[in-house]
Amino acid sequence: MRARRGTARPVWRWTAVRVAVPAGLLCWLVLAAGCSPGEPPAPVPVTAGASPGRNAADDAATVSGAPRVTVPRDPGRLAGCHPSTELLGPGLVVPSTASPTTGAAGSGCSWTGPSPSGTGRGFLLRADVRAAGLDGTHRARDLFRAFRTGEVDGLPSVVTSPEGDPSCSLHVATSDDTSLTVQVGPVPDPCAVATRAASRLLAALPPR
Repeated sequence: MRARRGTARPVWRWTAVRVAVPAGLLCWLVLAAGCSPGEPPAPVPVTAGASPGRNAADDAATVSGAPRVTVPRDPGRLAGCHPSTELLGPGLVVPSTASPTTGAAGSGCSWTGPSPSGTGRGFLLRADVRAAGLDGTHRARDLFRAFRTGEVDGLPSVVTSPEGDPSCSLHVATSDDTSLTVQVGPVPDPCAVATRAASRLLAALPPR
């Protein structure tokens, strides 16, 4: 009599898989969480279902919760330092300190503001035009130390600096797919200075 053979059972083996996180992404996450003055955070990629380029009257907000811009403006006039320097005027920045800025998040200009006492180094002010609206900023809201929504001259805005901080990062949507970021510091009441600077720049932007 032959011995009855049993059914062979499969043997499962687990293999450890390591996922490498690009150094650039890790650095961006650290900078975005700190939100220190300097390079504005890069826009977060928009997933399927969000359409930041739309201005539909029946769609008041994007998937992330960013308000739609009903009357978009063209930020092209702010390219380079010369137009922005004239718009801000000598009362807000020192024109001779204008320096072009470029980066992954956009391009613009930075200046030194006048010293309150008339001597020594004043505060720093930077304005960048970004090829992204506030949708990405809303998606990354948990990475910032603060997230306060509002408006500047009727346009949706977000402040990503805590109250009482010596610096301020103000983001204003000029359309659903473009925005203006103004960073100021260190100076007393930096967000008031940032709002005043943004208002002067926005006043020169024509509707598109």
